[in-house]
Amino acid sequence: MDKRLPASVIEGLKNGDSTSFNIVYANYRALLYFIIVSIVKNEEDAKDLLQETFIKIYENASSLRDNDKFHAWSSGIAKNLALNHLKARQREVELSDDTLEVIGREDETFTFLTDWNANLSDTENAVIAYKIVYDYTFLEIAQFLHTPLSTVYKVYREALKKLKKSYLKEPLK
Repeated sequence: MDKRLPASVIEGLKNGDSTSFNIVYANYRALLYFIIVSIVKNEEDAKDLLQETFIKIYENASSLRDNDKFHAWSSGIAKNLALNHLKARQREVELSDDTLEVIGREDETFTFLTDWNANLSDTENAVIAYKIVYDYTFLEIAQFLHTPLSTVYKVYREALKKLKKSYLKEPLK
């Protein structure tokens, strides 16, 4: 799989072509979901926001001026929707102590993804997503994040250490 979509797919998306949209969805679904869930740290909210992201991509594709910037543009939409979601949640009314006690209880069905997101910073989540989910090289990640290559290596190694430690703490079922 190419890491960048062909210009014809982007042009088709801009013209409302459903086949082009399906190609974009298939190639970007995992990455955009990972970006969103790393920010909102809630899988159900992330699924809803992912659908919202693709609606915005479809509706606003014609506003994309440089096809080579599609990756950054679509990632930016996902990131902004997730951040806006967090801001909206912060404005919600505060819950009573009784409600907070029920919410705060640990569920026995602990998922690795929840622990993963709790232990990694947004930068670590992004580097892991770009490397593992989207199969970017370290150099490409460094360029995309405007970060020195050595920093990307270090962030990746530290994130993997945290994941390994977190994973080994999870009880076997």
